[in-house]
Amino acid sequence: MEKVLVCLLGSTRAHQLTFPSFKRQVLDELKGDLALALAIDEKYEYTNPFWLHAKYRWTAPLFSDFGEAFDLAQHWLCQERNIAAPNWRLMLQINGMWQGLIQSPDPQPGHSSLLFFCRWLLLQGLKQDEVLHRYDRFVITRSDFVWLCPHPPLSILDRGAIWFPDGEHWGGLNDRHLVVSRADVVDCLNLIEDILLEPSQLYRELEYMKGRPAWQNNIEQFIAHHLRRKGLFDKVKTFPYVMYLARQIGDDTRTWTLGDYEPAVGHYIKYKDEFRTASAYATIIKSRADWENGAWRQFDPALVPLAPRAISMPRRFRYACSRFWYACKSGSFWYACWYACKSGSEKIVSALRRPERVKRFLLFSESVLRRTYDIVPVFVRQSIAYAYRRGVRPFLPGQPVRYAGIFICQDRKWGDHLVPITWVPEEVREAVHGDQRGYAAALVEGLRETVRPGDSVVIVGAGLGVTAVVAALRAGPSGTVQCFEGSREYVTFAQQTATRNKVTNVSVHHAVVAKFNADFRGGVANDLGPILSPSQLPPCNVLQMDCEGAEVDILPGLMIQPRVILVETHGVFGAPTNLVASLLEKRGYVVTDRGLAEPRLAELHTKCDIRVLLGIVPESK
Repeated sequence: MEKVLVCLLGSTRAHQLTFPSFKRQVLDELKGDLALALAIDEKYEYTNPFWLHAKYRWTAPLFSDFGEAFDLAQHWLCQERNIAAPNWRLMLQINGMWQGLIQSPDPQPGHSSLLFFCRWLLLQGLKQDEVLHRYDRFVITRSDFVWLCPHPPLSILDRGAIWFPDGEHWGGLNDRHLVVSRADVVDCLNLIEDILLEPSQLYRELEYMKGRPAWQNNIEQFIAHHLRRKGLFDKVKTFPYVMYLARQIGDDTRTWTLGDYEPAVGHYIKYKDEFRTASAYATIIKSRADWENGAWRQFDPALVPLAPRAISMPRRFRYACSRFWYACKSGSFWYACWYACKSGSEKIVSALRRPERVKRFLLFSESVLRRTYDIVPVFVRQSIAYAYRRGVRPFLPGQPVRYAGIFICQDRKWGDHLVPITWVPEEVREAVHGDQRGYAAALVEGLRETVRPGDSVVIVGAGLGVTAVVAALRAGPSGTVQCFEGSREYVTFAQQTATRNKVTNVSVHHAVVAKFNADFRGGVANDLGPILSPSQLPPCNVLQMDCEGAEVDILPGLMIQPRVILVETHGVFGAPTNLVASLLEKRGYVVTDRGLAEPRLAELHTKCDIRVLLGIVPESK
């Protein structure tokens, strides 16, 4: 029988509410021991049940600036390795929610840096107290989960995989719960070491992805990027979401979201989707046997109707104000205004009539005023940007934008060069001050040299559709171009680009070939297409690939032998040029290095090893 250590990170908040289900559904179900890795202050309640039941406890001060905690960890790591300390604060130049609680010129919301530090604190405790070798599996979780079902038994969780709940990925991998074996636990916990010991390399990698669609630089995406750096991303598997985050009434601790009050359970629910999914699974999973019979594998929680909610509007006044605040903060200003009008002044009056409401309203108002000092400048900037993008820009005169001589799906507007570049759609930013003739230069040149009239061309990674149009124009009306693009948004972009250039022989399929890069275009994206095996690619004369690292998975699995293969390499995503070249040579191609993918981005592409290789079958050369 496997020995299990259940580890709680950060804090033991909501213990009155969550400990009973945690003990019954997790500790007792897994027959595990409990460890705590916490940041605490002088007000910490040492009589809480998590603390009393813990076998191991590792604590650190609750720093007002977790930059000091990072400095402390870096000093310890560099002393251990006998190396000079690099400047990790270089990473603060790439804004992201992972920096929450670190003081910087541009402070970020949230408290993700505390979780980074507590993972490192847990790892140091496991090592220094020689605990690692005593356990076979480690369950890394939080104290504020309410468990509606038993934790999945480890007998059904492959020991060689890294397990996350299936949901709340936010473009990466869920940061709230993790099941990992002894073999991989060190690499899963040492997130902070990438920042503290390799800041320059990590900065280059994140700088390359900065500004990509759906890239928020949050802790979920950071975890996905970290596992990819460690070569562990392919081990990731998921199990159903059978728990939800809760907050008890009167809890005023710092948190990302206050949540909504749910009368059916008598406390706040932080994320509605978590609660709905866990409640649905609770209808079919009530014991270990229900996990083992496997019926949950064919179960769709979205098909289970929830009981109608009966919540008086007065009771929800405070939570409506909270939703308004966070909607404004995230940029959804007009939705927040609509919701505020809907709530109405009469709900304020009736809310204040109830016992304790006045006191709670005053406490809430005080917390809002404290946040206003830091948030208002951001809110004003975001509101103006939103007004420009949605209310002004669509009506401004514009002109078509050309990338590599091809009209793309977006126009350059008259006002784009007058406003901050972040107000302009991502697809047009590079062309605000003029067309981009050097866009995808090496790929475009390679296609123009190798595609013949009547050729069939397959493109993996359509992007904006520029290379698809170039290939279509070269192949002519008798040729065909088939594109495979994983993002539904970019499928639309590529189709619009083809239509704008009046080419009719381009088809764009919504599918991912081999695998999707979680560090690019949002990772676990909502619009992600189905996975297509490389062996399913159709026969063609020319194959072009620009797929952000998946090329090293596609080439070995191809069942076709095109006359020409044109591929963009991505060393930054684990597909270095020398590896891709060797895979092409093994397939019998004569390989030519066509240089950097875009010479106009020479410094970045050199650092990230982004080049274009041309492979030609010898007899067709």
